[in-house]
Amino acid sequence: MTLTTTNYFDQVKKVDFAKLPEALQKGHNLVKRVGTGSEPWTNYHGSEPIRGMIDIYFGKMEQVLEKHPQWRVAAAKPTPAPKAPKPAKLTPAPKVAAAKPAKAAKVEKPANPLKLKGGDRVVFHYMGHDTHGLVQPYTGGAARITGDTVAVQVPSHNRELDIKMSVLKVTHKIKPQPKEAKAKPTPLDYFNAKGKAVTDLTGKIDPEKLYYLQPDGSYEQGGDRRSPGYVKPPKAAKAPKAAKAPKAPKVVKIKPVDTRDEVPHLDGAVQFMQKFLRLVDKPATIEKVRALHRNLEKSVTKQLVRSKSPHADDLDEIAGLVAKAYEKMTEGGIGSVEKLEFDSPVVGRARNLVASVRVATATTLLSAFINMQGTVPTEKQVAQLLKKLHNEYEEHPNGDFGLAIGAAEAVLRDWKPGKQVRITKQQLSGLSGLGCPDKPGKPCGCLNGAPKKARR
Repeated sequence: MTLTTTNYFDQVKKVDFAKLPEALQKGHNLVKRVGTGSEPWTNYHGSEPIRGMIDIYFGKMEQVLEKHPQWRVAAAKPTPAPKAPKPAKLTPAPKVAAAKPAKAAKVEKPANPLKLKGGDRVVFHYMGHDTHGLVQPYTGGAARITGDTVAVQVPSHNRELDIKMSVLKVTHKIKPQPKEAKAKPTPLDYFNAKGKAVTDLTGKIDPEKLYYLQPDGSYEQGGDRRSPGYVKPPKAAKAPKAAKAPKAPKVVKIKPVDTRDEVPHLDGAVQFMQKFLRLVDKPATIEKVRALHRNLEKSVTKQLVRSKSPHADDLDEIAGLVAKAYEKMTEGGIGSVEKLEFDSPVVGRARNLVASVRVATATTLLSAFINMQGTVPTEKQVAQLLKKLHNEYEEHPNGDFGLAIGAAEAVLRDWKPGKQVRITKQQLSGLSGLGCPDKPGKPCGCLNGAPKKARR
């Protein structure tokens, strides 16, 4: 509760000043002298020292009342009026013209020579220096004026004071805020439920609820608004069915024609040339060169390649090249070279010869068949080999290997899953005459690459 000159004596009625310190008792006596008499509070408003002492005393007494709630004066509750007795039923009196109510007396407004309003900033001389404050308002904004004083909130003292208007000086007045003019609604073009273009000038149509045409041709509520919206989105026309694209013509794959000469077995000289070409222009170690050199020497000493071979001279020249390369690496202590090169025309002739011949497909298939001798193949392996043998026979029914292919097919058809493939001497005899790379020109009844146990 804030103590002021208007409520002090009412708020301290219950205070037992005998129990208070002497300083507060003297302050109470000072207030009684200043606030009573023929001109109450005149010295308070007219003397700055007295007003300063009393304001300090008011602050101290406010703290006392907070600590002693029993001394506070409670607000008086209005006593309820007694209920009026029910009136007895009387005979209705004759109607008399009702008297006009008397006009209420005008309530004079307190004098406001400075035209103060709540919130105005003022300055006044207080306790030896200029003090700034804010005029306190009633509800509605009018200044809270009592007689010739006005309530002022002093932020520097954190309290409210009643100051005579004659000592105030207004430093800033609150300007009334102008009423904002209502903005006119923006005209809105749209299509109504019937699809007719109209313009809304009332602002009642919500643009967020309209349907707008989107770049992809659809209608979306509240979407892209580059075009007028629709109350109801128009029904989209059914798009015509796209014509089926004509089927692309089938591409016929043409197998390249193999112009190489087909032979049952590669000539011995050709086989050695293949081994030689695998080292030419490639990284090679001295071990690989030594192995090729010994194979070539063996072919000459054991006559694996006969002098009657049309390629015997080229093979002798190749053997000389390999011998020189091996000798050079041995004498120089060279363990390997990044590229084994030979500057001789025989290298080109060897390449042309190897590229001009190939082993017959039938030879490869029959070799795979003989390699099954004594093994237990899977059903899938047997079925695949049977299919390839049959296709080879269909392509070359009158070829040199027709009888051999027929014999191989008979063995595989009689084979039972889970059993070993057994090829008898009579069946092997049907495969003889194909030649043997180990013994050129001599029929041995085996194929190139066949295991030794299958040879008879």
